[in-house]
Amino acid sequence: RDATSGQVFLPQEHALSKGNFANFDQVLADWDRQIRYYTRKSIEIEYVVDTMLEENVHDILCSALVDDCIERAKSIK
Repeated sequence: RDATSGQVFLPQEHALSKGNFANFDQVLADWDRQIRYYTRKSIEIEYVVDTMLEENVHDILCSALVDDCIERAKSIK
């Protein structure tokens, strides 16, 4: 559950705290589903952050290594 919005991103029927797993295979299956879900979300977030940085943030170090970028007040992008 998100602390700010209260939204549940991956609702779960089973929980160790509820003790409602039928067997250990079910625990592993739910764990695998959660790991896959949050790994995918992590990749999506990283992609968005990288894209925004690439498009909107000047690369000062790279520009400093290219002739005339600093003198012309232009980034390499």
